Amino acid sequence: MPYNDIINKITEKSDLEQPEIEAKIKKKMDQLSGLISKEGAAHIIANELGIKLIQAGETLQIKNILAGMRNVEVNQQVYITLRQQHELAKIEELKEAPVINILDKGEAAVEKTKPRRSFIVFISLLCSIFISVAIVLFKNKIDLLTN
Repeated sequence: MPYNDIINKITEKSDLEQPEIEAKIKKKMDQLSGLISKEGAAHIIANELGIKLIQAGETLQIKNILAGMRNVEVNQQVYITLRQQHELAKIEELKEAPVINILDKGEAAVEKTKPRRSFIVFISLLCSIFISVAIVLFKNKIDLLTN
C-alpha cells in the first residue's frame, strides 16, 4: 500500500491530522534508527493506534505491494522485543540498587566523651606504684632469705 494511502486511512480512522501523523512516523523512524522505511513506520503507527490497514480476507494487488513491506512485521517484532528487553533491563537495574540509604553524613563530636584519659592515667599510676612496691618487697624478702 502506498505511503499516501496509509496516511489517508489513518486520518480517516483517527482524530489525528496529517502533520501529526507524519511527525509520529518521522519520530518512529528516528527511534528505530533507519531500520524501516516510511511505509513500515506508517504501518507501525497505524498498528499502535489500533487501525487495521488491511482487513482480513481483503486481497492485495501485486502492484500495491512495495519493496521492503515484507519486513515490516519482522521489524515490528524486533522493535517490540527490544522494547521489552529494555524494560526488563531497567527493572534489573532497580533491583541492584543499594538497600541501605545514608541519610546524614557523620560529624565529629564537639566534646570528647570516651575514653577519659585522665582516669586512665590515674589508674595506670596507681597500678605502677602498687607493682613497684610489690617488687621491692619481694626483692627484700628474697635478700633476707638468702643472707
